[in-house]
Amino acid sequence: MKEILVILLISFVMVTLMAQEPVEKPVPKMDSKAEMKMVGIQLLNSMDSDEMSDLWRNFATVVDNIPHRVKGPHYGISFFTKDYNPQTDEGYGYMAAVEVSEIKDIPHGCVSRIIPASDYAVFSYEGNVEHLGDMYAFIYGEWMRSGEVIPKMQESFEEYDINFNPEAETNIIRIWVPVNN
Repeated sequence: MKEILVILLISFVMVTLMAQEPVEKPVPKMDSKAEMKMVGIQLLNSMDSDEMSDLWRNFATVVDNIPHRVKGPHYGISFFTKDYNPQTDEGYGYMAAVEVSEIKDIPHGCVSRIIPASDYAVFSYEGNVEHLGDMYAFIYGEWMRSGEVIPKMQESFEEYDINFNPEAETNIIRIWVPVNN
């Protein structure tokens, strides 16, 4: 009797596993961008999600006052300063920004940054922002270790379309990772 129960249990587990759809790994699209001039506000030396949420809330209060804006998405830019230390958050920066046609008349509290022209691996994420970290874990874990491409040590960025809503169940966010192609 025990053998029959074990066989039934194993059969049930096998059928359940076979019925699950395989998880597809994200495949980046290769693209390039010309130099971009950005203006926004930044956070230095912290990867704390609450502080980043506060940064975006503060950005929402100044974005309409940024002159020379190029119509289009908002950007979350990750960068390293010359003091970057991989064992700590020291030297890591994050900037909520928009692209501008010229860096001029920057509002008080805002900063500018020029992102150099580059080739990129572009990952499209569709889902709730709560799970965006899973995409980053894949990109900077398994995908980087695969050796498909060689990443550049320069700004990477998230591209949020104008319909982005952090409370929505589904958003589309494109993550641009600079690479040597």
